Amino acid sequence: MKVTKRQLRNILNELKLKSGPEGKLVAQFDRLTNDLAMIKNELEQVRLPPVDVVVQIEELEATIEELIAWRETFLDHLDSSAMEFDPNAPGMR
Repeated sequence: MKVTKRQLRNILNELKLKSGPEGKLVAQFDRLTNDLAMIKNELEQVRLPPVDVVVQIEELEATIEELIAWRETFLDHLDSSAMEFDPNAPGMR
């Protein structure tokens, strides 16, 4: 199976992201966002919650959505700042 230069570049960038400090940050962010979603789900299971709890659930849901949007923006930024693979760079020949 042949791997194109673009595929190789994407693989290297993905490995770099997963192993670097950014990857650890994204993993921690994902864990915290999942924890918030679990809390929201548990609050939704309460039978006939008070109105203030319903409002808090809605606010928590909006916050989770904002965090997910921020994560996508952050990952896009990391992708755009990744170095391009240059087969003609010194040491690559």
